[in-house]
Amino acid sequence: MEEKNNEDLNPSQKEPPIVTTNMPDVVSTYNSNTNRNQMINGRRYVNVENEDYVLPNNKQELNSISLQHSLLKYAWCNNFSSPIHEALKTGGLKVLDVGCGPGTWLFDMCIDYPLCNFVGLDISLVPSSTSDVNNITFIQSNVLDGLPFKDNTFDFVHQRSWMSSLSMKQWEPLIRELKRVCKVGGWLELLETDMVYYNEGINTRNLRASRLAFFYSKDFFIDVCNHIPQFLESVDSFNEINKEECIIPIGDWAGKIGELCIKTIYEEYKVIYPELKTIMEVNEEEFDEILNRFVKEANENKTYYKTFRFFCRKFM
Repeated sequence: MEEKNNEDLNPSQKEPPIVTTNMPDVVSTYNSNTNRNQMINGRRYVNVENEDYVLPNNKQELNSISLQHSLLKYAWCNNFSSPIHEALKTGGLKVLDVGCGPGTWLFDMCIDYPLCNFVGLDISLVPSSTSDVNNITFIQSNVLDGLPFKDNTFDFVHQRSWMSSLSMKQWEPLIRELKRVCKVGGWLELLETDMVYYNEGINTRNLRASRLAFFYSKDFFIDVCNHIPQFLESVDSFNEINKEECIIPIGDWAGKIGELCIKTIYEEYKVIYPELKTIMEVNEEEFDEILNRFVKEANENKTYYKTFRFFCRKFM
């Protein structure tokens, strides 16, 4: 397996890519099918039997996902690593984004590659209107029930940030399903983080530990980054398995990207505060103060974390 990494801890010196903003208003147009939603303590959650997806599907979560997309595109300087840019420019390819949420990645991609067709699948946050674009289709479905597509349908299959959605036993069957719908000669790409903050202080460590405790309570497989290559190799259908690493600094010390990272992490923690408050035994005011100390500490210690892309080609 080929591995690459980026050790540049001063990425503020490079110009950020343009982050697409001319996308439909996903907050007002995403599918809010009442049969799939339930209200808990005033917040809307997905309502599917035996489903472990724990994040709310409300405006705050949508904003958090959009921020995360902007951060990842800024840090990586692109939307994917698989060597298919020229083929996408030529057109005619079919692309699937699994767990697409409000479609932020897809709307970027459809503008960059207008001659290709894109499909987004999510259990909860798919937009119900795509009137501004004509090459995206959104499907609301639970991937754990199987993907609703024939074998060898897509030239490029993309998935990211599923670490907080799946147990260890669910990962390999999911990858087999992603492999099934990928064409022979097509590419599969996954992006995940390792849930480790480097150069972290005591407050940062405690905050991260509370988040990990919550994820562990849901049986999520937090250590998935160390196992994805093994999962990909186990299906016996992929070659050219690659792993790339991107360091993302946290805080103003790193310039624009660090500022965006702090804003993104802050929103992510605010989204899961209702779940963390019991673990941490704090009220919202105390939680906000903890987040403020985290920001200060990250700047003092030059804290950062890592994201990883895994991409491979299906040969059989």
